Amino acid sequence: MRKLRRRALLVGLGALMLPMILAGPAAAHVELSAASPEEGDTVTEALSEVRLEFSGPLQDGGDHAVGLFDPAGERIDDGDIVEVSDRVLSVEVGPLEHAGEYTVQHLVIAADGDPYEGSYTFTYDGPLAEPAAPEPDPAPEETEDASPAEDASPAGPTEESVDDAEETAAVENTGGFPLPLLIGIIAAVLTGVGVLVTRSRSGQGGSET
Repeated sequence: MRKLRRRALLVGLGALMLPMILAGPAAAHVELSAASPEEGDTVTEALSEVRLEFSGPLQDGGDHAVGLFDPAGERIDDGDIVEVSDRVLSVEVGPLEHAGEYTVQHLVIAADGDPYEGSYTFTYDGPLAEPAAPEPDPAPEETEDASPAEDASPAGPTEESVDDAEETAAVENTGGFPLPLLIGIIAAVLTGVGVLVTRSRSGQGGSET
C-alpha cells in the first residue's frame, strides 16, 4: 500500500511539473552568443561588416535593427540588415575614418515575438579612410545687368549742348565759315571799297582844277 501511494504521488508531481519543464526552453529569451568583431576586441584590419549570432532563432522578416556608432556617437553603418540565417544578422559598414571605441547596438525579435536588445563596444585601430572633402559653396547667381539705354534716364539739353548746337547752326548757315570770320571778311571788303571810292573822288577833284 505504501509503495502504491508513493508511486501515485510521484506520478502526480511529474504531471504537475511536465508543463513547466516543456515551457522552460520555449520561454527562454534569445541572447547574443557570438559577434564579429567581438566585445572588447581591438580591430587592426579594415572593417567591412558587423556580424551578430544569437542563441535562438529570430523571427523571420522581423523588425530587426543593428547599428554601428563611431567614437563621436555618429551612426556609420548603411542600415541594410542582411539575415544570414535564422540566428545570424549582418550589416555592412564603409571604411572607418576614426580610430577609437566603437559601439554596436542591436534590437532583434525572437521567433516567439519577444524583443531582445543590447550593446557592446570594441576598439578600432586599423587603416583609416580619408575624410570626405567639403562640398564647395554654390556660386552666387549671376544677375543680368540692365543695359545703359534702359537704366539711363533721358536728360534734358545742357547749356554746353545748346551753345554747340547754335555754333553748328551758324556755321552751316554761313556756308561752312564761322560767323565771326565772315563778319571780319565783310568789314575788310567794305573798308577797301571805301578807300577806293575816296581816292577816286580825290583824283577827279584834282583834274578839274
